[in-house]
Amino acid sequence: MICHLNIKFQTIYLPNQNIAIDESLTLWKGCLSIRQYLLLKASKFGIKTFELRESRTGYLWCFLVYTGKNTILQSSLFTPDTPKTAAVVLELLEPLFGRGHTLFIDIFSKSPELASKLKIEHSTDYVGTLKLNRKNVPKEMKDKKLEKGEIIARHSGSVTVLKWHDKRNVNMVSTYHSADTWRVSNKSKETEKPLHMIDYNHNVRGCRFEGPIVAHEHDREEKNDQMVPQTFQKPTELYSSQFICCLSTNDGKKYTAALI
Repeated sequence: MICHLNIKFQTIYLPNQNIAIDESLTLWKGCLSIRQYLLLKASKFGIKTFELRESRTGYLWCFLVYTGKNTILQSSLFTPDTPKTAAVVLELLEPLFGRGHTLFIDIFSKSPELASKLKIEHSTDYVGTLKLNRKNVPKEMKDKKLEKGEIIARHSGSVTVLKWHDKRNVNMVSTYHSADTWRVSNKSKETEKPLHMIDYNHNVRGCRFEGPIVAHEHDREEKNDQMVPQTFQKPTELYSSQFICCLSTNDGKKYTAALI
C-alpha cells in the first residue's frame, strides 16, 4: 500500500522548487512493535513517518515509515557508514536529484557534509538548522559570544554556516544563501534578520499542514477493535488530503482523473 501511494503521488505531480522533509506521527495507542514516542508531537505515541512535501501547498510527494533501527532503505547512494538520518534524506530525495530543488529541513540531519554532498553531487540546495557540535563547524562559530542582532558567518565552497543571536543563538547551514540580511517589521519595531531564517521559517512551516499522516489532536479509544477501522480509512483520507493540496495548482483536473 505504501509503495502504491508513493508511486501515485510521484507520478501525477512534480513539486515546485522549494520542498521540505519533516517527521510526523500517526496516533496509535495499541500494541505495535514499531510504535514510537515523540515528546514534541500532539500525540506522543504512534507510527512515525518521514515525509517529503512541497512547501507551498503541503503536497505529500513521498514518505516512508520508520520501523526502528532496522528500517529498510533501498537507495544505492549511501554506504553502511552513512548516518541513518542522512540516509533517510537521500532515500526520499533521490527521485528529485538534478532538478534544482531547494530542501528545507528541520529536526534531524543537521550536517554541513550532507549540505555539500547534495549541492555538489546532486544539484540540490540545502537549508536547515545546525548543531554546532557537528564535524567541520569552525571553532570560532562555537566560541563566539554574540550580542542581540549580531551575526557571524563562515563559508566553505558552496556551504555557508551562520550564527545569529536574537532572543537566543540560532544556527543555520545553507547552500542557497550568503550572510545577507533583510529588514523586517515586528510589532512596529524594525530589525535585521538573516535571509536564511526568513526563507526557512516560510518554507518549513508551509509544509506542516494537518493531513491524515499528521498526528491527530483528539484522543481515540485504546481498544484495538476500535482502532482498526481508523487504520483502514487512511488511504481514503490521504487521497482526499492530496486533492485539497492540488486545488491551489493548475493540475487539479489532471490530478482528479489520475486518482480515479
